[in-house]
Amino acid sequence: MPPWGGLEPGQASGRHSHNYESILYIPVWSWHRHVNSDQSRCLYLACENAHLLQNLGNIALREEPET
Repeated sequence: MPPWGGLEPGQASGRHSHNYESILYIPVWSWHRHVNSDQSRCLYLACENAHLLQNLGNIALREEPET
């Protein structure tokens, strides 16, 4: 299986689980959200470089759309 993948608009991956860790990288400035559609609590670990950018000159930025 290749280390890359993609989804067309409205497409979703199949529900699955595995016994290995997986980290997905989202290109910068890509709109995204995290959703737990299950009835039980979900925990996740976020790996990001925001702290590095803050230490390099307070250049980490985050946008949220206007509602």
